Amino acid sequence: MEKIDSNLYKQNYFCEDFFSLVDIEETETARLMTLDVFVVHYELGVTNEGEVSLFYLTLYFKSISNKELDFNKLFDNYKNN
Repeated sequence: MEKIDSNLYKQNYFCEDFFSLVDIEETETARLMTLDVFVVHYELGVTNEGEVSLFYLTLYFKSISNKELDFNKLFDNYKNN
C-alpha cells in the first residue's frame, strides 16, 4: 500500500489470469467498503516478465471518514501470500 497524498492510497495486485484479476477488483472493492474505505478509481493493465504476461490491477482508495489508513488492518491477510 502506498500513500499518494493526505487521503489517497493505492495498492497493486498482479496475476497471470486476467479474469481472476477482474474478480479481485470486485471482491476487494466490496471488502474494503466494509472497512470504511472507498475505491475511487482502478486501473487494469498488462506487463511482460520475460516470456510471461502478467496482468496488474491498481486500486486507488481513501478512507470514508478521512482517517489515516493502516496497511496491517487492511491487508494483513495478504502479507504472507
